[in-house]
Formats: sequence, structure tokens, C-alpha cells
Amino acid sequence: MTLNLTRWVTRRCSTNRSHFDLKVLLSNITKDKFQLQFVKSGGPGGQNVNKVNTKAVLRLSVTSASWIPQEVKEKLLINEKNIITKEGDVVIASEKYKSQYQNAEDAIEKFREMVRKAAFVPAEPSEEKLKLRQERKEKANEKRLEKKRRDSRNRNEKNIY
Repeated sequence: MTLNLTRWVTRRCSTNRSHFDLKVLLSNITKDKFQLQFVKSGGPGGQNVNKVNTKAVLRLSVTSASWIPQEVKEKLLINEKNIITKEGDVVIASEKYKSQYQNAEDAIEKFREMVRKAAFVPAEPSEEKLKLRQERKEKANEKRLEKKRRDSRNRNEKNIY
């Protein structure tokens, strides 16, 4: 599920409300911003899995996190509505590894991916691309109508006795 997100990181994200540097925002996402808890995991580890709490569960109140820009918060709340609680907390769990440290880092990286996706602002299409889209749309519509006329003629020819 790894996407090529380098262009998101390197370019400055902007909306009509404010500017923010995505690289700086992503570097601000550290362990101290989250409530970190370790619980028993069902992942790899054999008998050790029953004795050691290796699953990392991160909790962050997105609505009260002042270090996240408002437009990113809004998109996060929409994009990740399945993992955000009624109180506005995002809950991320990771049990991919056998160590607490690796699972905590993996959960933080999952949150960074969410922020990258929420911070992405697509470029406005150029006039050339808009014109090309319109031409393709018109051509497809004409082709569809022509097929409709042809099929109608074929049906009418079959029904004549």
C-alpha cells in the first residue's frame, strides 16, 4: 500500500485559507503528540505473545491538536471517519512486528500517511486539458447517440412485415 508521495512532501501545500509546509508538518508528528498504549497482540511471537504487550495503540485528539492545520483536520475527519471516535480521537493500532518500538513507529507512520493524503491539494487543470476533456465528452456523447439511432433503425427494419 505504499504510494509515491514524494511530490506531496516536496511541494508547498496551499488552499484558499492558508499555507503550510508539509515537510515541517510531517516532521512534527512524533511520539510525544500521542497517547501511547501497549496491549497484548495476536500477531507473530509464539508463546511469547501471551506474555508480552507488543501491540501499539496510538490515540490522538484530532479536533484539539493545534499543530495540525484546520483544512487538514477537516479532511482527516472526512477521510478517516471509520477510525475516528465520536469525541474526535483517531485510534491507530499496529501489531505488525514483535517489538513495541517497531509497532509504535509503524502506527506513527500510518498516521503520517493519513496526513499526507489529507494535505494533498490537486493541481488545477490547464485550459488545454479542460478543452480536451470537453471535446472527448462531446465525441463520446455523439458516438452514443449515433449508436442509439443505428440500433433504432435496425429494430424498425426487423419489425416491418
